[in-house]
Amino acid sequence: MYIKSKYPIRWKMQYIPTYYEGLNEEQQRDQRIVLGFKDGIYDEDLMHWFRQNIWKMTEGDEYSWSICFLPCSSDEEQQKRFGKLEQYLKENTMIETHLSTFGYVEKPEPSHCIGKSDINLINIALHVPDIYMKNVILIDDVITTGETFNRTAEQAMRMGANSIHGLFLAKTIHPDLPMKEKNSHREDDDSIIREEAEIMNKLSNLPPEDN
Repeated sequence: MYIKSKYPIRWKMQYIPTYYEGLNEEQQRDQRIVLGFKDGIYDEDLMHWFRQNIWKMTEGDEYSWSICFLPCSSDEEQQKRFGKLEQYLKENTMIETHLSTFGYVEKPEPSHCIGKSDINLINIALHVPDIYMKNVILIDDVITTGETFNRTAEQAMRMGANSIHGLFLAKTIHPDLPMKEKNSHREDDDSIIREEAEIMNKLSNLPPEDN
């Protein structure tokens, strides 16, 4: 899937959704890492990857930057998924790190933070002091189309951020692989399939970019 963003983004691996079958060993490993990350299960090596990339992005100028996390479906999910990483970055960088800069005024239904582009981001609350006059790094587990990231970034820029940079564990891809039979994947995958199909249809109808 094509990710369109005017803001710089980085990711570590590719994520294939769980409704595909026929994955090779590397694809299965990466899928397990992403799903574990969603549940707050990850090791220091992975947290070190985030810290290394943050150092490259900031070029050592840590004091003009702020690290924030895109919101999950609930405060509990936010803490479970990112709490350990937030603490690690606080202890191993000099950058201000904020777990809950962004939050939903109306909580969306959980969707493993995939296919969130249909969420109305007018209902995002923003703690302005965390980002005002700062270069902001937005961290999330997976980027699928980039729409949630882009719209959140636009809101942060309107509220006074100097710049926005995205850092993701994985980018969602849709390989030429068969899909699993119905009911053989996780319960919420049917809704995810519908959401992503709608997104892909919208993207296919976009006018071509100027060269």
